[in-house]
Amino acid sequence: VSRGVGKPYTFGVRDDGTLWICPEIWTNSQYVASEMVQVGRENDWEAVTACVHCLVALKSDGSLWKWDLSRLVSHKDSPWNWDWELESPSVIANTTPTRLGIHNDWVGLGGDSYGFISLAADGSLWYWPDEVAFEYSSLLKISPKPELLANIFDPTK
Repeated sequence: VSRGVGKPYTFGVRDDGTLWICPEIWTNSQYVASEMVQVGRENDWEAVTACVHCLVALKSDGSLWKWDLSRLVSHKDSPWNWDWELESPSVIANTTPTRLGIHNDWVGLGGDSYGFISLAADGSLWYWPDEVAFEYSSLLKISPKPELLANIFDPTK
């Protein structure tokens, strides 16, 4: 299960392989889960992670899929204002994801605010930056291609 950034949303994969989104609302000094909405109709999801502007999920066939949340985010005043609100979960649930790359050997995912890390079957760890998060703060455009970080099976590391 992963938690979105800003107004919290929880994303998760159930035991039956379905992908779900659950917004949380602030009440009585704590976040409380509200409605759960299924994302798509597939039931072959393995893992999910979230960045500021994207949701990424791993399918059982080893492929990675990304939902670009940047166009679904409503910044209150500007892109610099981190007090943003995500649109209705049903908008995300009905958005078609984009496949990341051509590889089918991904076995794990992890994320942070500015990107996510994927683990390949050969032990290589790859960092995928959230391009939108860097759009307003970089002099150079961030590459959409993943960057090799290390290999967990490398005995010299």
